Amino acid sequence: MNRRPASESFKLLRIEEDEELASQLGRIFSWVGKLQSLELNGDYAFYPPGLSLLTREDRIISFKELERLLSLAPEIKDRFFVVPRVL
Repeated sequence: MNRRPASESFKLLRIEEDEELASQLGRIFSWVGKLQSLELNGDYAFYPPGLSLLTREDRIISFKELERLLSLAPEIKDRFFVVPRVL
């Protein structure tokens, strides 16, 4: 196995080299290389051929336990869950 990509990854990640992790990374890089070599010419790379998009009518369904669900949340505002900002 070529350890070079794994060794470079350890340096970029600023972590100590580990034999087991290097082996796993090597297998992942090999798999990605196989994926990159595939010839994908057509829409079936995103959607299987012969299948059509399943659709359904949009409809509003009331949730009978909404108040109970909201009462379990640590914080709500205007009937919405308040969650910590990620970005």
